[in-house]
Amino acid sequence: MRWSRSTDDTRNVRRFSAAALAFGVFVAAGGALRAAEPPPYTLGTTIDVVLTKPVSSETAQLGDLFYFTTKADVNLGTVTLPAGTPGTGRLATVVHATHNAPGQLALQADSLTGTTTTVWVNIDTSLPPRGKYSTKKDILLDPGMAFRVITISPRSKVAPLMDETPAPPPAAPSSAAPLPSSAAPLPSPAASAQGMTPSVSPSATP
Repeated sequence: MRWSRSTDDTRNVRRFSAAALAFGVFVAAGGALRAAEPPPYTLGTTIDVVLTKPVSSETAQLGDLFYFTTKADVNLGTVTLPAGTPGTGRLATVVHATHNAPGQLALQADSLTGTTTTVWVNIDTSLPPRGKYSTKKDILLDPGMAFRVITISPRSKVAPLMDETPAPPPAAPSSAAPLPSSAAPLPSPAASAQGMTPSVSPSATP
């Protein structure tokens, strides 16, 4: 009888082990399936947006929010963003103007808030923000300023600021130097490496 009970116990242990192994394989497979799920929207899509509130290097602080909206309806596969969908970002570089050097700004976009889905974005460096200089040589960004963002993989929270240390201020322009009608975009070091925080290019030198 003892041998018989031992055999039954052994069989029960074997059955339990097999069942546990099968459950473990099922859980592992389920985890793999979850990890392979496609993102809820199309990645790498550029979106035209406009600034909705003014920004100035004279009064702004590092990490301040800036606000923008989509210019037109955007189809991202299973997600559609109507025109006027709001978005937010943060100021990654703020340098106030001095007597010797003009102000600087760099923007880092975070997300667009759809009705059912948050769409995560970076600034598209092919069309970065452009501002103008104030009389004090601070950079001003007016509402309605156009730029582009590009969709990226979903995040669980906003990314750290990519360029928290301001770059050295450029040398003051010579009074004899001609004033160009436009300036080429001057991406910050973080923008060159990450494509996330392009510096604002003024429309003319101060």
